[in-house]
Amino acid sequence: IALIAISGFMIVTVYIFSVKERTYEIGVRRALGASGFDIVFQFVIEGIITSLVAFGVVLFICTVACNLTTAILVSKFYIDLRFVFSWKLILSTIGLTVLQGILFSMTPALIASKIRPTEAIRWD
Repeated sequence: IALIAISGFMIVTVYIFSVKERTYEIGVRRALGASGFDIVFQFVIEGIITSLVAFGVVLFICTVACNLTTAILVSKFYIDLRFVFSWKLILSTIGLTVLQGILFSMTPALIASKIRPTEAIRWD
């Protein structure tokens, strides 16, 4: 739970900075007719994609580390310990990752949707 909270905090922080950096872009999109829902949808999709990419990187690193650990244990200590990743665990983790991407990118997305076009364009 602590790791989910920490990674969620990181997602929120990154996307709040992203909203601040992309204020002009958001203002132009709003001026051209994008609704608040369009802005929220954009940031939530970006949050989901970021979470899934992070999941893929972590899964790769864990797989390599587990295989390396198994090889070392077999060659040095003659211990045949196999790490097994079940599909049920991987799919449930993907579901949790998508949920985390949605929940923790929602606050910055709502902040971005409240930006008025005139203030955003004038701000830059």
